[in-house]
Amino acid sequence: MDHGRRLGLISKAVYDKMNLKRTRISRALAGLKKAKVTPESLNEILARVGTTPICQNEYLYNLLKRPELHLSDLAGLVKLEILDNLHDPSWQQVWEQVDLEIKYEGFIRRQNEQAERVRKLDSKAIPKSFDFLSIIALSTEAREKLDKIRPETIGQASRISGVSPADISILLVHLGRPRVANVSRET
Repeated sequence: MDHGRRLGLISKAVYDKMNLKRTRISRALAGLKKAKVTPESLNEILARVGTTPICQNEYLYNLLKRPELHLSDLAGLVKLEILDNLHDPSWQQVWEQVDLEIKYEGFIRRQNEQAERVRKLDSKAIPKSFDFLSIIALSTEAREKLDKIRPETIGQASRISGVSPADISILLVHLGRPRVANVSRET
């Protein structure tokens, strides 16, 4: 979004609207992380939506991770200024995004971690003279394809069909070893 604005692809009005939405989402998430509810105030609602009751005070944010529970179920339950806008049409997209971010937080975190691992693999270079055929621990198909394609990075190698995650692990081990020069033992 910021790049689009900087390059002139997004108008100031659209950019300001998206910034407002981002700010509202951040404030809503922060408010839900701080707001606690009691079992007495919530268990009836939890029973109505078909989920397990709580035994002690709980943060709204954690409760909203339950697939059966939605923000609309909590309207009027907690005196939280941010929830006053729950039925305001201009906030509809904000609440939808908040609900999605909470429910899919774990998945999003894992995807971001995986993307970071891929970025690291893309920065791990493979020497041009690397002899893939000499690594007998690699599958035959992986050795042949790697030797033919000659990827420049581990990331590129990982995207070659026929090269398994096990093959990539073996490559990483071999690339991490210090190279020993071929020196004759005869003197």
